[in-house]
Order: sequence, then C-alpha cells, then structure tokens
Amino acid sequence: MQVLVAFLFVAVVYGLALGPLSIALNDPIHAHPLSAFGKALMARVGFVQPIAAAFGLIAVGVSALTTGRMRQTASWVALVLNAYVVGYLVIELLMVVTWPFILWHYSQVGVGNMASAHETTLWPMDWHVQLIVGLAAMSLGTVAAVLGLRRALRTSVRRAQIR
Repeated sequence: MQVLVAFLFVAVVYGLALGPLSIALNDPIHAHPLSAFGKALMARVGFVQPIAAAFGLIAVGVSALTTGRMRQTASWVALVLNAYVVGYLVIELLMVVTWPFILWHYSQVGVGNMASAHETTLWPMDWHVQLIVGLAAMSLGTVAAVLGLRRALRTSVRRAQIR
C-alpha cells in the first residue's frame, strides 16, 4: 500500500511542479541524449504504470479479504505489480535528475517565453525553485516507494517461509 501512496504522491508532484517544466522545456530536454531516452521510454511504457498500480491495489484488496492460497497468490501478484511501478518511478527519477544539469543555464525570461509558447504556466517564483522542489519531492516519493516495496518483499518472504 505504501508503494501505491508514494506513486500517487509522485504523480501529483510531477503534475504540479515538473510537468509544466517538462512541457515548457520540451525542446532542450529532448536535445540531451539521456533525458531524450527517458522521455521516449516513458512515452512507450508509461501508460502501463497507472494500470499496474490499479491492478496492484485490487490485488492488495483481494489479499486482505481472502485467506489461504488465494491470499498468498494475490499478495505475490501485488508485489510483482508494485515492483513494476517502483522500477518505473526509479527510471523516471533518473531521467529527471539530469534536468538541473541540462537546463540550469536557461534564464527566467527565456523559460517564461518557452512556457508561453507551449501554453503552460510556471510557478510565480523562479523556475529553478520549481525544479528543485519538484525534484526533491519526487526523490522522497520514490525512496518511500522503494522502501515500501522492500518491506512488502520481506513480509511476503517471511509469510512464505512460515507456511
């Protein structure tokens, strides 16, 4: 469950802070090979992440409401789906970590003009603050998801050893 809450947190952070920057600075982000690879990967497999998270939540619910072998199976299914979600979050974070190195030299006016050209709005303060706050919050959410997955894996292995 911690993985899914962290996933929702990261999705909200991306939507509020990093998404507008991604739209405004689309061209410079695509020009850098590492972030271009990340954006291409997210475009190809990104739609699966919310589906995996939704089915992971359903599997968690099934494992909580059932007993015996069905509970164990649903628990492992939820674990596999959550592992996919966490892996995607880590890849996304690795892509976003490159942004300060790629984009830092752009001025406030230049970024504001790019945002206007792409019809998106940035926070009223310096865009660097938006980037750092978004990156920090995304990092915290991703770490929480990794720790949640680790805890779930330990619990599942412990339950399997008991039976």
